[in-house]
Amino acid sequence: SVKAVTYKNSLSQGKYKESELIEFLAQFYPAYLTLLEAGFIHRDLKPANILLRKNKIRIADFGIVKKTI
Repeated sequence: SVKAVTYKNSLSQGKYKESELIEFLAQFYPAYLTLLEAGFIHRDLKPANILLRKNKIRIADFGIVKKTI
């Protein structure tokens, strides 16, 4: 199995290319928008709570998510 790393850990490995940042945002924005549209606010969103696995991002640690609707 492939282990996920946090975005925080991947940041420590060096700078990202512009194309890598565009890919990250292209994945992150729709994921976070889905949370907002479902009425949730992730109140602890930070690089340590964004997982990278097989070039796919996952938002993690929903312990203090707030339902807005």
